[in-house]
Amino acid sequence: MNEANKAGSIGEVKSKRIPGREDVPEEKPEPPAESDELNLNDLQLIIALLDAAASRGTFKIDEYGVVSGLYNKLTKILQDNLNK
Repeated sequence: MNEANKAGSIGEVKSKRIPGREDVPEEKPEPPAESDELNLNDLQLIIALLDAAASRGTFKIDEYGVVSGLYNKLTKILQDNLNK
């Protein structure tokens, strides 16, 4: 095995976990369905994206109220539909 093979090929992922980000799920979300309509998987993905972006400081301080409101609204819709 040469040195290039020992180091791994370009694009090879050595670890699926990012140090300090143990709260992020390891599994990948399902790809979006081939439809123009939102479904429960889409809502879960949007909620996860908002959570990840907020935890990384993506939003300005005055935007967190809007982001939190959207997050809460989507979470309620998702929970209401899962409880049916």
